Amino acid sequence: MLDLREAVVTSPVVELRLNDIFSSCKVIVPRGVGVDVPGGSALFSELKGDYEGVSDPGMWRLTIVHNGAVSSVRVLSLDPGETEPKWWKKLF
Repeated sequence: MLDLREAVVTSPVVELRLNDIFSSCKVIVPRGVGVDVPGGSALFSELKGDYEGVSDPGMWRLTIVHNGAVSSVRVLSLDPGETEPKWWKKLF
C-alpha cells in the first residue's frame, strides 16, 4: 500500500512505475488529484478504482505505469484521515 494523502509534492506530475508479479497494490491519493494510466504491459492483471472523477487544476497529477503479470492495482481517492470504506458498506 502506498498512501500519498499527506505527501509533499513539488512537481506538477508524479510518475509511479509498478513492476510486479502475483501481487496486489493499493495506491491512495488525496481527493482532487488526477490519475493518468497511459498503459504498460500487464498480463492477466487489472487496474480499478475511483480515480476517474473531476481533478482539481491546482493539484498535482499521478501517472501510473503498470508492468506486471497476474496482479492488481487499486487506486482510491480519500481525504487525509478518512478511512477506507468497508466492502460490505457499499452494498447498502
